[in-house]
Amino acid sequence: MDLDELLNLKTPPKKGDLTDEDIARLFFKYKGLLKKIERDEAFWVATNEHITIAYSKLDKQKNELQEAQELLVRKEKLAIVGLLASSLSHELRNPLGIISNTAYLLQMELKDADEIIKKHIDLLQKEVDRSVDIITEILTFAKVKKLKLVESDLNKILEDVLKYIDVPENISIENQLDPNLPHFQLDEEQVFRAFLNIISNSLQALEDEGKIVLKTSKIENFVVINITDNGVGIPEEILDKIFEPLFTTKSRGIGLGLAIVKEIVDLHNGFIEVESEVGKETTFTIRFPIDVHLDGK
Repeated sequence: MDLDELLNLKTPPKKGDLTDEDIARLFFKYKGLLKKIERDEAFWVATNEHITIAYSKLDKQKNELQEAQELLVRKEKLAIVGLLASSLSHELRNPLGIISNTAYLLQMELKDADEIIKKHIDLLQKEVDRSVDIITEILTFAKVKKLKLVESDLNKILEDVLKYIDVPENISIENQLDPNLPHFQLDEEQVFRAFLNIISNSLQALEDEGKIVLKTSKIENFVVINITDNGVGIPEEILDKIFEPLFTTKSRGIGLGLAIVKEIVDLHNGFIEVESEVGKETTFTIRFPIDVHLDGK
């Protein structure tokens, strides 16, 4: 009986039907089939691995494309901001300066005026100052920044910010500053502005009542700053948007404060993140690397 006949048998062969030669041929055929199955299995395992790797690369490319699109949108916004900045600088600063000087002269000349007039002159001056701050914010964000690095005491920068801002009576500031914090390379002016923007943001979230906690610490090769307020909080659906330029949920402001903060932190090769729970608290965490050499950007 040849091998094809053996393989095409409809019923198992009876005892004595198979010779030793038949059994040997079946045995080697069986071994050949096993090896083919093993090769096929190895092929499909390898194919599956290639498909998995291909999907992973495709997913990575998709994420990179999304990031590139987001970067393009951000650059387009920056271009708009740059145009606004150059225009506002020339068109608004001069008239605002005149209005400010006029308000100052009115304050001097009308020292004995009734309270209503004084109140409106003060309001005029405050609104002029706010307008100047907005223009300064736009110019700060639009211009190309180059770091001016010096060996810095980060705790002192935070303390200087607190001296600069006007904290309402019903808001308390708690300092938990590590006295052993190492000094390291920072652009003090820009870091000052970053802290000022975050703390100002926290003050607005508190709505004239509450608490802000400032904490510094050293964790591995990073100096870590936590700024926490127990204000209104930030909804989860917009947490990933708050650092985008021109994004704001406020009725006043143009949405550049936190975008400036992120840019300054990025320039220092640092990291910033925010955690928030609506109605409870918000914490901004900034990490500055201590040992990374920065040659300015």
